[in-house]
Amino acid sequence: MTRKDLGCLLVLVALGIAVWLALRLTGTSLGDLRDRVLGGAGATDLETVTVRSVLDGDTVQVERPDGTTVRVRLMNIDAPETGYRTGAEPECLAEQARSHLGELLTRGTAVGLELGPDPRDRYGRTVALVWRGDVLVNAEMARAGLAVPLLVGANDLGYDAVLDAFDEARERGVGFFDPDLGCAEPLWLRPQG
Repeated sequence: MTRKDLGCLLVLVALGIAVWLALRLTGTSLGDLRDRVLGGAGATDLETVTVRSVLDGDTVQVERPDGTTVRVRLMNIDAPETGYRTGAEPECLAEQARSHLGELLTRGTAVGLELGPDPRDRYGRTVALVWRGDVLVNAEMARAGLAVPLLVGANDLGYDAVLDAFDEARERGVGFFDPDLGCAEPLWLRPQG
C-alpha cells in the first residue's frame, strides 16, 4: 500500500468515525437519516410482506404474514400499461418494465412497504413505497427509464428520489429516452409549448 493509499484510507476511516459520532451524539439512526433525505416514515413503519407476482411495471401482488394477498401500486411512478386488466395491447416498454420489476422483486422476496397518507388508489390497491433492503424499488424503475414520476394526492414520500432517478435515466439515454427505441415518445415526455 502506497503512502497516498494509506492517507486516503485514514481519511475515509476518520470520516466514518465522525459520521458515526455525529449520529450517536444527536440520537439519529441510519433509518432516521434515510427518512430526512427521502421524507419518509421511520423504518419501524415498514410492513414486511413477500412478493408473490409482478403484474406490470408498477403493480405487484404480495402476501402479508397472515397469509392474505394484496395488490400494491408503487407510489410516485407510472409505468406503461401491459393491458393485463383490460386485455388491451401493451404500450411501448410495458413488457420491459414488467420484466425489470420482476428482476428487482423476484417471487419470494421479502420487501418493506411504506404507506403514504393516501394508502389506497381508486382501484382499491395499496399504494406504497417498496423497499428491498435499502433500495427504493420505485426509484429504481424511474432510474431505468421504465417508469415516469407521478405524484397523486398527498403521497409525496420519496417523490424527490424518484425525480432524481428519472433525471439520471434522461442523462444516460435509457428507457423512454433511448433514441433507438423505435416507439412513439409518450405524451408526458414531449416538449410542451
